[in-house]
Amino acid sequence: MCGPQVAALNHAHHDVLFRFARLFLGNPADAEEVVQDIYVKLLEQRAAMPQSVSRPWLYRVVLNACRDYRNSWWQRRGKGSVEMSALAILVDAGPTPEVVLLEQERAAELRRALQQLPPRLRAPVILRDVEGLSYEDIALTLDCSIGTVSSRLNRGRRMLARTFGEEKP
Repeated sequence: MCGPQVAALNHAHHDVLFRFARLFLGNPADAEEVVQDIYVKLLEQRAAMPQSVSRPWLYRVVLNACRDYRNSWWQRRGKGSVEMSALAILVDAGPTPEVVLLEQERAAELRRALQQLPPRLRAPVILRDVEGLSYEDIALTLDCSIGTVSSRLNRGRRMLARTFGEEKP
């Protein structure tokens, strides 16, 4: 992989890679570190990029990098970065400071609730409800069946609904 191809990947997909990593890890500093590590691996040719980059391939690379990061020695030692204050991607700026504050609090609650989901349920919820991927693309990304995606998505959504008191246990 040569530098121009990695630069093109960065230019075309950096925001998508970063957003998914941030939502999965719950922290922008860790997400940026993961995304930069992906670029380094591609530049050093420790990882291969297919001829045509698909969304499932991108999300799979980020998901694997997030898992590797979360399981790394440095992370297990409690290095962890400062938590993000709100899930910026889900916050819609309101016309008044009160509305903005309420939305930030709700987004922070959602972020905390997402972090409480087991990773196997968190990934499909983010990929479907935030990133808008199809069930087929999620199945390709997670290397599982569409039925498994549906089941995990259903369980993850139910857990989130219970967290917000919108569903009875």
